[in-house]
Amino acid sequence: MAIYDTGPIPNIDGAGKRIARELVVRVQNTGTGNLPANVLIEVYRITEPNAQGYAQQIIYAQNLAELQEFGTPVMGTGPVFVLPVSLNSTLIPAFGVRIMTSPDPGGGSQVTATIFTENDLGELVLLQRVLPGDFGTPVNPALEAVNAAQTPAGIRAAIEDPLLGLDLSEYAPLTEDQKNQIADILLENRPVFGYESVEDVQAALDTAIEQVVVDPDNIYVEAGASGGDGSRANPFGTIEEGITAVNAGGTVHILSGMYEIAAQILVDKSLTLQGEGDTQPQVIFNPASTVDGLVIEADDVTVDNLYLISNRTLTGSNAVVSVPLRALDNLYRNITISNSIIEGTVRSGYIFAENITFDNNLFIHNAINTQSLRFQVLRGTTNVTNNTFLGNSTSVGAIIFEPNLASYNVSGTINIIGNTMTSFNQFVNFYTFLEEATSLIIRENDIDHQTNSGSSIILTTRVDYTLLEELLIEDNFFTNNDPERLAVYFAAGGGGSNLPAVGQIQVYDNTFNFPNGYGQRPGDVVDPVFPVGFNQAADLLGMTLARFDLQGNVNV
Repeated sequence: MAIYDTGPIPNIDGAGKRIARELVVRVQNTGTGNLPANVLIEVYRITEPNAQGYAQQIIYAQNLAELQEFGTPVMGTGPVFVLPVSLNSTLIPAFGVRIMTSPDPGGGSQVTATIFTENDLGELVLLQRVLPGDFGTPVNPALEAVNAAQTPAGIRAAIEDPLLGLDLSEYAPLTEDQKNQIADILLENRPVFGYESVEDVQAALDTAIEQVVVDPDNIYVEAGASGGDGSRANPFGTIEEGITAVNAGGTVHILSGMYEIAAQILVDKSLTLQGEGDTQPQVIFNPASTVDGLVIEADDVTVDNLYLISNRTLTGSNAVVSVPLRALDNLYRNITISNSIIEGTVRSGYIFAENITFDNNLFIHNAINTQSLRFQVLRGTTNVTNNTFLGNSTSVGAIIFEPNLASYNVSGTINIIGNTMTSFNQFVNFYTFLEEATSLIIRENDIDHQTNSGSSIILTTRVDYTLLEELLIEDNFFTNNDPERLAVYFAAGGGGSNLPAVGQIQVYDNTFNFPNGYGQRPGDVVDPVFPVGFNQAADLLGMTLARFDLQGNVNV
């Protein structure tokens, strides 16, 4: 058996009155063993001093078997018992609570019992916390003051009390306004049953200090805020302010809200734009303008968890996201756009970059007769992975490699993996020039043209296939209702006379769903079993079906 005894507790609630509400007892096991099987809870009235310091008169007793099945768990901390005891009497100037558990928990169990009540406002008031064998061990009065405080001034007085023993070295230099903000945060985030230890208060204080002190590596913005300084507690009101204030390499934390942008957001330093909050922050570019929306002119930039919307009039090159050309031998590099929604009546992206990743984004393409992602110049590794492309009846291509000039070219590794496409004419159009060794991997994509007319993957004679080290189209699912179109189509025209080597176009383990047939376009040469082939112009250049290596594919 283990005995928990509070010893005398003055019959005074947090407001200095007699306790008029019921007592609440929480039994908490913070160890690895099981709670004891049985418990006896007694409430006794203090009568008069005796040899042990006081005399007791039992006013309530309840024996509870199978402790684990009794009480209401609160925040996973253990069973809570509400005791129907009235202490609102002048005959009870003090009382105590005794808890006897059987068997002794011992072993891995670390059981404590905590006694609470409520004041007239219905707020919980911590009275006592005891361990086995404790007798009249009071709660730290300084800690109790933190838990009893109801105002910022009260919290400040409690945490600044030397008896509490907090490390105030980071707190002391703060302004009065910052200290008041910290007090507000501590009040707002104080646990229902209060802070259980001085260490808990210290941790909460340290967190609050981080929120009110400006960290130039972590700047916060919140739509509609004014007069802020970029701290978590006092954010700036605009993304532009955050970009200006943050250190290079830092993070602008964009809190939930709607951010209206008159022209564009220019990122001109290395940083992360990080959307935060239960609702994805919306960045809405004013449709009256026709410029690009988010423009990235820096290396090492990440944009994560934003909802970018640009319903602007389409021009020759405008896009929701633009990475413009810095120099052909010095592209902006190491760019990541992830976990975002990119929506608009313009292109989703217009890109000149080295090492760029689009991962796990939703592209909502409402533009007329144009592409979603348009790649002009690429170096290094290009990843287009795990995205969803939603087009419309006029959407041309989801992922297009098409330069405006012959000097604009591509090299490196291009991974197009794990994407889903709906309602585009084309999934990938590789209509580009190569500078040096390049690999194109198109794998594990789900491609559904719906009612759009076009072939899924288009390869062209512009490409110097001697530089294309790997051309792999593998494990994709193609759905196309147009009987004239193909899954993989080689097209001559538009410049160049380059042809792939025999077996160079590797088409492996794909699934083709062409319910209305395929390849019925006049002049095209198509495989008799699978929807791959080439146009008449390529035929005249000497293109053959032997240049496709078809393995493991199926029709459904």
